[in-house]
Amino acid sequence: MRFDQQSIREAQRRAYAALTSPKMAEIERTISGSGSDKQISSRKIVKDNPHYVPAKLTTSPGMLIQELAWTTTTTTFNFDFSINGPGLIAGTNNNSKIGKNDIFAVYGMQILLATGTNPASFIYRSHGVLATDNAVYNSTISIKTEASTYIDKIEGQYFREMGTNANEFYGEMGMQLVNPIRIVSGELGVFEVRVQIKNSTAALVISTNTLISMRLHGVYGQAQG
Repeated sequence: MRFDQQSIREAQRRAYAALTSPKMAEIERTISGSGSDKQISSRKIVKDNPHYVPAKLTTSPGMLIQELAWTTTTTTFNFDFSINGPGLIAGTNNNSKIGKNDIFAVYGMQILLATGTNPASFIYRSHGVLATDNAVYNSTISIKTEASTYIDKIEGQYFREMGTNANEFYGEMGMQLVNPIRIVSGELGVFEVRVQIKNSTAALVISTNTLISMRLHGVYGQAQG
């Protein structure tokens, strides 16, 4: 899906506010009684923002990147965006990882297929070079966050996008906006994106020298002090 610039701008602003607002509001629900006497009440609680970053220490738009080899020998690809995830490996990938104590507010996810023998000249597409490469989009995507809760049932086909011609490319091609904003922490954080291919790909002939490039679009906040 091609999002208009207004949608992307609003998503960026929400991510920016998630980091730069000193306070955050939460709704607390209270349930009392039972049966016909059951009552539900709510109240707004204002708390300090645990992810607060001064505006001058933020960068928008920012991006975190994790890349894994596209292969038919596995149907589960785990992209680790935490501080423990792999960084840039010269001659292998174009990874960009979070720094220790930094914060990243995610407003979008993107899946691209990178093809080439040298990462300096990879060609990125939001669809397969061969029709069989599109098997990566016949998948279910889930996210494991710091609370160890899986955000599940994200359909891989959402991320497949064909341009009007084979050479068309723009920055948000193959991206989906994320609601609500997700926070990646560089300090003991857990943020893993899992792509689970629905069926075996063992019998497929796919493109060689190809990586799956998982990208998080967001607002980057540097550690204070």
